[in-house]
Amino acid sequence: MFRYKYKPLSASSSEIRLVTILPGKRNDPIRIQITHATLVPPVNDAKTARLPLEEIQKTLPEGWCAKETLERRILFYDVHRQVSSWVHPSPDMPHDAYVDVHQERKHLGLDFEALSYCWGPPKARAKALVVKSNAGIKGYTARLKTRYLPLARNISLAMRDLRYEDRSRVVWVDALCINQRDHEERGAQVGLMKEIYSLARRVVVWLGSSFPEDTESLSILRRIGEQVEVCRDFSILPSPDCEEADWYAADTTLPYEIEQWEIIQSFLYAPWFRRIWVVQEIHLGSASSVLVCGHDELLWSTFRRAILVLSRKEERSLQREYLKEPLELCTIVENASLEHLLFSSRDRGCADKRDKIYGILSLAPPEIAARVEVDYKQSLLGVYKQVFLECMKQAQRLTQLRYSGLRHKDSTPEWTTWVPEWSQIGIGITIPPTECFRASGISASKATWEPSRPGQLGVTGLRFAAVSWTFGAVMARFESHFFGVYWMTVEQHEKRGYPTGEPFRDVLLRVLTVNMVDDRTPGWGYATLEKLAEVVAAAKTDEEEVDWRKHNAEKLAYKRLTSHYRYLLTNTFTHSCVFRTGNGYVGMIRGVPKEVLHIEGDEVFVILGVDVPLLLRPTKTGRYEVVGDCYVDGEALLGPLPSPWICQTESDADGDFRPCYLNAVDGRKSTNDPRLEGRIPIPSEWEPFERPKLRTDPESCRMFRNRETGEVINSDPRLSPEALMARGVKLENITLV
Repeated sequence: MFRYKYKPLSASSSEIRLVTILPGKRNDPIRIQITHATLVPPVNDAKTARLPLEEIQKTLPEGWCAKETLERRILFYDVHRQVSSWVHPSPDMPHDAYVDVHQERKHLGLDFEALSYCWGPPKARAKALVVKSNAGIKGYTARLKTRYLPLARNISLAMRDLRYEDRSRVVWVDALCINQRDHEERGAQVGLMKEIYSLARRVVVWLGSSFPEDTESLSILRRIGEQVEVCRDFSILPSPDCEEADWYAADTTLPYEIEQWEIIQSFLYAPWFRRIWVVQEIHLGSASSVLVCGHDELLWSTFRRAILVLSRKEERSLQREYLKEPLELCTIVENASLEHLLFSSRDRGCADKRDKIYGILSLAPPEIAARVEVDYKQSLLGVYKQVFLECMKQAQRLTQLRYSGLRHKDSTPEWTTWVPEWSQIGIGITIPPTECFRASGISASKATWEPSRPGQLGVTGLRFAAVSWTFGAVMARFESHFFGVYWMTVEQHEKRGYPTGEPFRDVLLRVLTVNMVDDRTPGWGYATLEKLAEVVAAAKTDEEEVDWRKHNAEKLAYKRLTSHYRYLLTNTFTHSCVFRTGNGYVGMIRGVPKEVLHIEGDEVFVILGVDVPLLLRPTKTGRYEVVGDCYVDGEALLGPLPSPWICQTESDADGDFRPCYLNAVDGRKSTNDPRLEGRIPIPSEWEPFERPKLRTDPESCRMFRNRETGEVINSDPRLSPEALMARGVKLENITLV
């Protein structure tokens, strides 16, 4: 029997191959047919009369609110009775005013499922018999010519699990539908992934063959997911169809035993949840996409609701690290920037390191995806640098600098430090993107790059101060060293005071938590500064009063924080380094390995177009290497906020985080910086302008239009280099290498 020889796909059209799995029993030989098909966008003639969410809210009686769920259904919630409904509380409200009526997709003869699975070991363990049928012969006779294709273990098991006994099943599966030996075809087909998975009738996620524990895990997760609805602002409410009305609440303990949580943890540790390609595969799929174990199925939407509600709960028997990758898969990505997608997928595995980019490219903003060619002949640095420069051009920001630097322990000498090494597992950053810092305000990057000097990037920024003292890297777990670092730093530095005049202990707590406190981000389960002060005080006081051999004072104090908050702080504080600058400010950088631990003499810069401060290392040539992003408690570019304004982080209706300025006296809120508004006039040639935010726009942006030329920018002209220097800000042009 000869190996199957692929026929070339048409390069001029969106042609793909489809596999028809022919009927058979579990242990029968795997028989398939391979056909060519052209991808055609679905026809959807349905028009919706549904009102915008804001308009629906206006129609509700007092005490009711309207929310949009992750599946984009409108959910009505009675705040007083704490019940929800899919039906508007007013019987006079037309049904189509709040319910979308979509016709089913018309596949124009192209009806298939797309398979998502983990490749596993590549060695062939089985064969698929490729049956060729010559149709149209008189009398419906068929002449069969059989060839074979080798199958790795996982795809062989998946096809046996998915095969029907009584009918055929048409699927798209990358291992068989792409000629893996043809790199040009492989690149072209990767470019069609968005169309393939979005046009499939549904995505079928094969997690493995079924075991009794998997069946029970799916049953428990189904039960949990059916009790709740998760909204696009990530609020969680009881489902109208729920049987357990209080399961949505974060403080409600679920009625499962330790053994049941352990099998759920084992289920969530399946390799599929840690693979890079699955991010776009599941998010491009339809609402009917499913998870499959053997013959057991669970709707992806139900699974997602279960994971999101579990992430808010204090289930002590469920270890939070098992939720990390599944939780990242369950977040909204449709409006995400490419940087967000890359960072949230940073620890996911792939065989080819270039797939860190290519594996999520279908989810990237179209303006960027269209300009990044899938080319497996290009070097790894070339691929990553192309993405950096394209994002810089489209957004007019240098967002990726926060993810770059020497601190990645596997950095090689020839690697350009301003390009993130997305291939490294565990890229650690100091300040999570969700904390919405604006170190450089809403400023555009003034970066320059020339092909003649490919390893250099010119940037503009403010030199803040050099590092003069470090505590050293905290390599152990949070609870072991947090209190020790706090009290030792207080003893050594409190007497010097702090440049802003604030209590040094409050400053240090903000530094050690990178300001992840309820005072700045209310309503997200963080501890307040006051609570943290009580906890560190208890650790020091209790140590003198309690026999450490029996009670360990630090652990007792540590447990006063919620498990969710402890998990966040553990990830933030571990492998970090506390430092003080020559002008008296305190900061912290995370992810510093031993090779670059000696950061004394490194300099803190605020670079225009970068939301967080950067620690840069001077070189003998006068250029700078990027060490990484850092947190410094203070304001360099614009100075402190005027009293009584404070900065907080909040989320909007789509779950996107943004900074908000709160007047602590009268409660007024504003998204505009009070250090600029009413204090520094907008240049006369510019005016504020309203337009929908684009996916290529950065998180921190505001639109202005030039009155004369009509040019629209997404940055504040009051923060241009010329405007800043005119106000006395000492900016410098430096070169990163």
